[in-house]
Amino acid sequence: MKIAVISDSHGFSSKIEDVIFKETPDCVFFLGDCLKDLDNVYTNIPIYSVCGNNDFGHQNIEDIRRLFGKTFFFTHGHKYNVKYSLDALINKAHLLRADFLLFGHTHLPKIFENGELTVLNPGSIGYSDSYAIISIQQNKINAEIKFL
Repeated sequence: MKIAVISDSHGFSSKIEDVIFKETPDCVFFLGDCLKDLDNVYTNIPIYSVCGNNDFGHQNIEDIRRLFGKTFFFTHGHKYNVKYSLDALINKAHLLRADFLLFGHTHLPKIFENGELTVLNPGSIGYSDSYAIISIQQNKINAEIKFL
């Protein structure tokens, strides 16, 4: 299974489609800033999304999904002050027993392990063309940052 993780498009909806076309993922996680960009994305694969600080009028700031045998906790991150510390967000992911913590907001791509938790920020598809791909094959997991 292949999952694309995208955040912070900021009006560059064509870049979301570029990732989907290039990677042909089974699903996409969109981590906010700007949800309206998804209105211009034409695909038949599932897109799971949360709103960011630039998504006015939207309420869902976090979600949790169980897919491909793994638990994904995802949020934009602004409500957790991720520009200053990841402690609160990582603690919540551990409490939820998530396998993956996905967040955006900082525009800085990052992947690291915290115990059994994979913490991933894909950066900004809109400003730096970065995104992430998670591959799950026979319980082997690979996560990497990529660029268009």
